[in-house]
Amino acid sequence: MFREKITKYLFDHPRYLNLVKSIVSSRLIANSSLYKIYALKRARERDQKFLPTIKPVFIETTLNCNSRCIFCYHNKKVMTGTMDMILFRKIIDESKDLGISSVILSVYGEPTVDKFFWERVDYLVRRELDFGFITNAFLFDEKMTDKLIKIKRFTYVQFSVSGFSKEVYERVMVGLKKDITYKNINYFLKQKQKHKRNDLVVNMSYVLNKYNEIEFKEYFQYWSGKKGVTTVMPVELIDRMGENYNGEIGQLGPMQKKGNWLSPCGQLWDQIVVYYDGKVGPCCDDNDLRKLIVGDLNKERLEDVFKGSKLRALRQLHINNKRCNHPVCGGCYHNTIWLR
Repeated sequence: MFREKITKYLFDHPRYLNLVKSIVSSRLIANSSLYKIYALKRARERDQKFLPTIKPVFIETTLNCNSRCIFCYHNKKVMTGTMDMILFRKIIDESKDLGISSVILSVYGEPTVDKFFWERVDYLVRRELDFGFITNAFLFDEKMTDKLIKIKRFTYVQFSVSGFSKEVYERVMVGLKKDITYKNINYFLKQKQKHKRNDLVVNMSYVLNKYNEIEFKEYFQYWSGKKGVTTVMPVELIDRMGENYNGEIGQLGPMQKKGNWLSPCGQLWDQIVVYYDGKVGPCCDDNDLRKLIVGDLNKERLEDVFKGSKLRALRQLHINNKRCNHPVCGGCYHNTIWLR
């Protein structure tokens, strides 16, 4: 409870959040012997207490997207694919058998373009699983809102909206229109209040870059002041799995410093990602390249992947301070804050 309060306080005060990240990622802290000992200890403790069934499963129902945002790999490469319903039902059934209570219908595509969207929702409701998704909200119109808001199993939505003025929004979120997106979200928030859906978490995320950084304060004030918004989240640019990023759209976040000690990655305990083709990954940084694969649900059960040797060996490598030896994780310099 205390940790949740601290986390919420930091997100409610983005300057303090950035300050904490800057301090922890400083050479003095990140590379100190004391911090290394502490971080490894915390990672081992988390591994010993790890219960994979308490976390949601992220399912990429579709890789297709209606936007080409400048911070996304969709801006550089055509990426398409949709999960078939047979595989989807298998994953949901196995999630239910494992005691998993909720799923997120998003990884690296836009879920509202999925041709099976409502069929998937119906199946989740029948199987009594809570669900949510991440969306750019451009297609999240009044009709979709009116239908979803009445579904009690719909408990989470994250609106990915990285601009405040029309000019900046449309420069960053290529292919979308600011007026339509903002109209859709504001209507959704009004309906949330009308239907008294206080259980429904609504987050706003904003990927910081050189075009929109100057607007974040206005964006934060606008959305944090709206009834129904749970959290407004600034999201830093990341260098996807150690690719050579030359800074063309802005500086990387403070937790992306080359030369820092490679700490155990918290994502190995925080989530599991199922791509549209059934391949399983443990890490959102690898959504572009998809080199870090720990299972295939076309051939394996979800439980076998959760408890399997590949994922277990990867966690052990990290907590034994050998992340730098891994062909994929060793080339990534995105570090976890181990201060909680």
